[in-house]
Amino acid sequence: MKKVLLASVLSIFLGASVLFSGCGSTDLSEINKQIADLQQQITESNKIIDNLQSQIADSNQTIDNLENQLADSNQTSENLKSQITSLNQTILELQTELQNATGDISSLQSQLAIASANYDKLYNQVYGEQNSYY
Repeated sequence: MKKVLLASVLSIFLGASVLFSGCGSTDLSEINKQIADLQQQITESNKIIDNLQSQIADSNQTIDNLENQLADSNQTSENLKSQITSLNQTILELQTELQNATGDISSLQSQLAIASANYDKLYNQVYGEQNSYY
């Protein structure tokens, strides 16, 4: 719409300049040629504008897609951070449990050593030193 309006205004303006200048038909022919040339230039300029607007629209779509991918990646990153935090907590709990189990094993080994010593002592009291298993 703007393109047609611009061409019409240009045509009217140039036509009016011909009327007011009092030019002859030769000059009118030259002016009509100039109008046609200008209209052709406007048409070519409008094609360039349309092409650039299309490129801008494509670029904007690409930007939107990249922004969506970035948002998805950020969400995935947050999910992974949450999972890592959870796994680290599980590791800490397992390390604590292992320390407790190691302590329990040490305690049981000490109790076993004491029980074994008591067994040997009692066995030796009952059967004498020569029949000891240990």
